[in-house]
Amino acid sequence: MVFLITGLITTSWYAYRASQERDVAIEANRKMQLETDKAHAINEFLIDDLLSAADPVNGIGHDVTIVAALEASAKKIGAAFAKQPEVEVTLRRTIGTVALRIGSVERAEQEFRKTIELQQSLSGVTDTEVAETRERLGLALRMQGRLDDAITTFEQLVEFRRTRAEEDPVSLADALHGLASTIYRKGGAGSNERAELINREALAIYEAKLGPDHPSTLDSLGALSNALYSQGKIDDSLKSHERILAATIRQHGDEHFDVARYKHDLAVINMKVRNYTRAETLLTQTVDTMRSLAGEANPIVAKAIGQHGRLYAKQKDFGKAESYYVKALRIQREHLDPNHADLAWTLTYLARARTQLKKHDEAEPLFKEMYETAQVVRGKENKTVAIRLYDWARCLAAQYKYEDAEPKLREALRLFEIVFKPGSLSIDRGRIQLAACLTHLEKFAEAEPLLQTAYGSVTTADEPDSTTLEDAINALIELYEKWNRPADAAEWKAKRHAANLAEPTGESP
Repeated sequence: MVFLITGLITTSWYAYRASQERDVAIEANRKMQLETDKAHAINEFLIDDLLSAADPVNGIGHDVTIVAALEASAKKIGAAFAKQPEVEVTLRRTIGTVALRIGSVERAEQEFRKTIELQQSLSGVTDTEVAETRERLGLALRMQGRLDDAITTFEQLVEFRRTRAEEDPVSLADALHGLASTIYRKGGAGSNERAELINREALAIYEAKLGPDHPSTLDSLGALSNALYSQGKIDDSLKSHERILAATIRQHGDEHFDVARYKHDLAVINMKVRNYTRAETLLTQTVDTMRSLAGEANPIVAKAIGQHGRLYAKQKDFGKAESYYVKALRIQREHLDPNHADLAWTLTYLARARTQLKKHDEAEPLFKEMYETAQVVRGKENKTVAIRLYDWARCLAAQYKYEDAEPKLREALRLFEIVFKPGSLSIDRGRIQLAACLTHLEKFAEAEPLLQTAYGSVTTADEPDSTTLEDAINALIELYEKWNRPADAAEWKAKRHAANLAEPTGESP
């Protein structure tokens, strides 16, 4: 009996094991067949739908763009793969990724959201696969300038990746990198400090798991360097970029796009510390390398040409700077989307150069265009948007268009108080410019407290800025003179003399 029972148990165990192995084999075959079907369906869709969009007879036409082809094909996916949701997931994620790369970011967002919805409805999809799509969604939101939504998406992604950090630390670093980059781009009080902390965590993971010279490590170090630069930690930023450049040259040699890119970034930092000779050498090398790799009329060449203009503007040669900006802008307008950040950058500095050259009428439409572009690219409550609105308003005031300038200066000051720390010089300058405008509009009672607040803020700063102090006092003198309060004007003239500050050279605009 014992032997019989033992035999039955043994036979049952082998039968159970054989059943398990059979089930595993069946499941493996099912997955293999599914992948085969997916590949066949995807290839068929790409040929019959996406590529056939260029068919001049049955498609959209021979001049179809990639964007138009994607739009036409995306509409057919739901019906074509209603019974194959796994295939639909793969296709939508692929189309979303292509759309992201070519700048069709709204289409990318739609595809990624639909992909996530489908993934969450399928039993065989893992949380990790959903997270990978969510990361791409975060990028699409960031590229649209919807930075708050993008930050929320990346924060959720970081929270999830932390639960898997032991098994996949690099994916956590990727999520941290995405979050830090978005926070840095949004700006605002404390954003650079927060971006620095998050970047340092990501960098530590990359260095430990991928090594000091891995491209992801160097990209993370570059992001950290940018956050340091924005906080005024220029020496630390310089050291980081020198390390990145040296590592990239070791990997690729001098004639490589990444080497040119890092030389460009390093040149910008050298301009900050007024090492103009080093900056010019780096920019010249950057332009030469990019021309040899990408051709003359290429947006990446234009960006380096624009920085060359910035180099001359830093040295007060605005005429020469203008010529470089114009050349860069000509290339960018031909090849870039109107809302592209690089084009907006060139517009900004060309407008400022023309302002310095007293070409205010030529500068004004540029300021308006780059402000509107910044709103689209970066969102409405952003440091860049605030500065560009402020520049536009000052240009209007310089042409004595005070009524047009006033509402823009009010909004710029409101934004400054959001995106800059309390006590920031930018806030004080915003107050001074708005008050000067109000003075010309004879709104004296409103201008006075703005100027007194600015003066108090500048004089109590740890390191008072003499230029801003001079502007505040001169604006107060002008206010009281126009307000017919000569005693108050005389009092501030005495303060100006005691501080050894200069009188204005003419009537303020």
